[in-house]
Amino acid sequence: MKKGNRKFIYTSKAAHLLVMSELLCRGWNVSIPEVDVGDDIFVVKDKTRDFIPVQVKYSVCKNNGKGRFSSQFQIPIKQIEEAKTPDLVYIFVTRYKEEWKSFIIISRRDIDILRSDTQKPLGTINKKYLHLTLNFVGNNKCSCSKVDLKDYLNNWNDFPLVLNP
Repeated sequence: MKKGNRKFIYTSKAAHLLVMSELLCRGWNVSIPEVDVGDDIFVVKDKTRDFIPVQVKYSVCKNNGKGRFSSQFQIPIKQIEEAKTPDLVYIFVTRYKEEWKSFIIISRRDIDILRSDTQKPLGTINKKYLHLTLNFVGNNKCSCSKVDLKDYLNNWNDFPLVLNP
């Protein structure tokens, strides 16, 4: 689905709100910056004032058969190379048919390290963007360019529960 598509715009916003909802349920405070300069959501642990900027990326899944599906994303190279404190966290949100699927939660630093690996680089570079095709098998396996991303699959460790359920 193309980014200018009206349905994409609505669903992309829903993905942002889905991430915000999950973070709120975990006890983190969230806000949307008035001006978007690369950080979609500001996430704060109220008690300690720990702050994490988040970039949400959304994509529709393509069915590859037999419980396999894939999603494509792109990230500006400049954003990956620009180290800031605190580090930016990407949350890739996928949707297949009418259902939310997996989240990949990964720091900017980890993406930069993985894409720089000379043996198995993450993604492909095209002009000013890093293109990622995330390949999922069921709900517990994910890879991109033969790089295993299972450690980032639905891994909310950067946002531990602050409130008891």
